[in-house]
Amino acid sequence: QIEIQVADRIVLDNLKKELNYEGNVTTRDRVKKSGTISSTCRLQVTSNQIVQDLMSKYNITPKKSLNLEPPIRLGNEEAFSYIIGYIDGNGSINTGRNAKLFSLSITSGSFGLIEWMTKAIYILCKADIPRINIIKKDKSFIYTVLYPMYSLVRIKNRLGTTSIPALSRKWSKLSSIDTD
Repeated sequence: QIEIQVADRIVLDNLKKELNYEGNVTTRDRVKKSGTISSTCRLQVTSNQIVQDLMSKYNITPKKSLNLEPPIRLGNEEAFSYIIGYIDGNGSINTGRNAKLFSLSITSGSFGLIEWMTKAIYILCKADIPRINIIKKDKSFIYTVLYPMYSLVRIKNRLGTTSIPALSRKWSKLSSIDTD
């Protein structure tokens, strides 16, 4: 099963269409510990062939955030596409109390992936080396990479030079950043 925020449902609808899959995209609400309600949508794939294809061709695996390995032998555009897609799935762009302050955070349980991604962002966007927070959770470590606003300007400028589709829900937050 693949589960994402309701705001991004179009991603699952497009995947379903691309796969010619007959299953339904379902929506459900969960009450978080804080008492707020989180709405998600889910595509549950029951075809063994589709599951195998997703795993072998697209590296979609169970608990991917904990064990995803970095891609190898990608050109610059492919690497940047991968990074944008990863941020769409496992990242967040946040504003501080002052609406002119932004930060980008990327989370993974795979240090190898975090290391590859920070190096690639440095090379592709000239973004500075970020702060990395490490949290031990159960038997694993969770790594969160935090980029400050001036690095986001560089990433935004680089994003503006490509036709890579990105989730507007996240990336539109950067529209107010002055890129000069």
